[in-house]
Amino acid sequence: ELAFLPIALSKLAKGDFEGALETYGQLEQTGPSGAALARFGRADLEMYRGRYRDALKILEEAILLDQKAGNTGMLAQDHVAAAEAYLAVGDKKRAVAAARKAAALSSHESVLLPAALVLIQAGQDAEAEKIALALDNMLQSHTTAYARLIRAEIAAVKGRYGEAIELLRDSIKRRDTWFARFLLGKLYAETDHFAEAMAELDLGLKRRGETTDVFFYDTPSLRYLPPAYYWLARAQQETGVADAAKSYGQFLALRETADPPDPLAKDARRRVSAPAR
Repeated sequence: ELAFLPIALSKLAKGDFEGALETYGQLEQTGPSGAALARFGRADLEMYRGRYRDALKILEEAILLDQKAGNTGMLAQDHVAAAEAYLAVGDKKRAVAAARKAAALSSHESVLLPAALVLIQAGQDAEAEKIALALDNMLQSHTTAYARLIRAEIAAVKGRYGEAIELLRDSIKRRDTWFARFLLGKLYAETDHFAEAMAELDLGLKRRGETTDVFFYDTPSLRYLPPAYYWLARAQQETGVADAAKSYGQFLALRETADPPDPLAKDARRRVSAPAR
């Protein structure tokens, strides 16, 4: 069934949403594991477009089916994506509960890192630190790199920006992941270091193909890409780069129909016609 996954993701990355859905439909017919992966792929597609309420309908059904089938690996992915979606619709309580369930079901970074990021955004830094410690204790360069990302995000939300940047740079030294480049670029933009932000985010978007399966785990993850266009546009606009309007347009093309409305899309519409400072 994995033969269908790169086809679906390639179509989705090119903006062929109907083609991606059709391919997921073919994947669903390959058997129980293919059906589980297809459900998750459709949820990832909806989240890529910012349609979190539609994604939750898919994920809530997927959780029931994968739980019944004893498909623990897919169930962990369902829960962590649901945690992200609950956070997006403003339900922090369910987001935290789903992140906890996901982290309890899997020790893989494709679950632990997103779960920790949800917990941080929901104000549960201590739990996120426990996940970072668990990743550190796996004693592998890539898991330590992800642990650094978690600690960098904790430092950033506490306003310790210098510490956060050093942790992100250390993460890149250990494993140059797409997530590290994105988070570093985003932090630079949030702290008004727009030239540095543009360098990191431009590199991240040149590597956008990685976001189709960002953890190299045969699991769709294109939902993480759209904010990179927004933050690159911000950096370009603030430094007077003409491509800012194009980057805003690429972001808005994906998030104009978001449900609930994407606050970054609202800001992008406001900024798209504003002159650079």
